[in-house]
Amino acid sequence: MAIGTSAAGQERNRHWFWQLDVRLSIGPDGPALITGPPVLEGWDGQACMSDVNGALQFYSGRDGVRNASGAHIQGNTVFDGIEQFRNVSALPWPENPTHYLLLAAVSEDQSFDEATKWLGYVDIDMSEDTGHGGIVSPQFQILDDSVCFMNVTTPHGNGSDYWVLTHKLGSADFHCFQIGALGPVSVPVVSSTGPVLSDNPMWYRMQDSAMMEEC
Repeated sequence: MAIGTSAAGQERNRHWFWQLDVRLSIGPDGPALITGPPVLEGWDGQACMSDVNGALQFYSGRDGVRNASGAHIQGNTVFDGIEQFRNVSALPWPENPTHYLLLAAVSEDQSFDEATKWLGYVDIDMSEDTGHGGIVSPQFQILDDSVCFMNVTTPHGNGSDYWVLTHKLGSADFHCFQIGALGPVSVPVVSSTGPVLSDNPMWYRMQDSAMMEEC
């Protein structure tokens, strides 16, 4: 028998989210089951963020971002009109202790049109809404278009910044955006892997200090 499910977790995060509106809170006495408002609401688009003490800050689902109480975060309307909200990463904003980035690959419809698939982000300020947090970006900030729905983030070697890597659909090009104190750069580092062999499904994973792509 095989059982498949979807979950979101974070190192040093005591909150783990699962399908069907269930989450675990892992404390000193072991895991406790918590039920509540809709949590993930789909098989993609899941990320969560805790503070340095492990307390939940926010989490994402198919319909945007919710605060620790389960309510939609202030400013969640920036996601109105986005049909697919997938492959989400939550990161602390470098050198800005109350701000976080939520990166995602999104589409405004269910079509297979490459031009409608974007990599972008929003800025979440946890000092907004009396500490419940809010999205302070005026809109979903697009970094790249015509991308696949798979991206990955990893720490920068300088110990402060991050990288987000995405793949241009139907090409051999990978675009890598550095994320620093001023946010993501607008011009990526572009790497080409050679001839395109097929459009097979793929995913990324970290192995030691290397980024691996598997097809």
